[in-house]
Amino acid sequence: MIYSTYTLLLVNIGIFAVVFASGFWDRGLVEDVYSLFGLIPAKFLEGAFWQPFTSLFLHYPFSPFHILCNMIGLWSFGATLERSIGTVRFLFLYFISGLSGSLFVVLLSMLLGSPQEMILPTVGSSGSIAGLLGAMAVLFPNAKLLLLFFPMKASIAALLLGIISLVFSFMDSVSFISHYGHLGGLIGGFIYAKIVLLPESHGFFQQPNRKKKSRLIQNLLSANSSSSKPSTGLQKPFLNQILPKKGREDDSNHQTKEENFSSQGLPQTDVSPSPQKISRKESNEPLSQSPPNTTPKQKHKTSLKLLYNPKTKTFYYADE
Repeated sequence: MIYSTYTLLLVNIGIFAVVFASGFWDRGLVEDVYSLFGLIPAKFLEGAFWQPFTSLFLHYPFSPFHILCNMIGLWSFGATLERSIGTVRFLFLYFISGLSGSLFVVLLSMLLGSPQEMILPTVGSSGSIAGLLGAMAVLFPNAKLLLLFFPMKASIAALLLGIISLVFSFMDSVSFISHYGHLGGLIGGFIYAKIVLLPESHGFFQQPNRKKKSRLIQNLLSANSSSSKPSTGLQKPFLNQILPKKGREDDSNHQTKEENFSSQGLPQTDVSPSPQKISRKESNEPLSQSPPNTTPKQKHKTSLKLLYNPKTKTFYYADE
């Protein structure tokens, strides 16, 4: 289930509704809330260490477009990721991405930003959503997404968002979009998924390479059929998974025939037996146990060869 995705949606929408309603009665109250709980780099450096976390649940109250885009992204990426990696890992991914975006806002505002950016509050869960996209690029790189209403793979969408955020971090100073937060969240989510989530999955999220798999099966089957060594119990469990039912029945029939020959006292060798003359008098077999290809009753003494067919994996007698 996707309980944490539902919870995050309800919490974000609920806080936005309360703040939005409060703005009709007291606009100053809204400004005080954003000044206290929004991320302001100058106040964070002075000791407001809660702001990187609390700013993730605030959105611009006078435009629903901001929260609408973030919640669509949360629902789209969050539902897929939480089902795949579990609730606990998803929550770690969400908050690590958000905190990474907040850290980028503080650092890049100090290094590259203007003095005005140090005192402006940054709000929104965009950094967390960008981190979810970065994780999608790692775990599901070929998943089809709609970015700005254009279908593209998750890996391409993450790369495009990273380039746009990086370029506009230096060029855009009037849109009041936190490109620093988008870039930091994307990098944080990508690194967390690459280092933590992908090794823990043991390849579960990676789609199998069918060409390599089919080539491996063909090599195994060709080696098994060309070898003169009888089938062993070590090969059977894997062959039961890749061979059809008819092939498994044939393999079991060959194994039964080999067991019948073994019960008659005939040795099972790793190579074809040497062409040695075996007469019916020298062998202790009764006449009724002779192979079906020979005549059960012969009046004269016959010399036979015990041969092995590697294709059918069976022993048989042949007249000399």
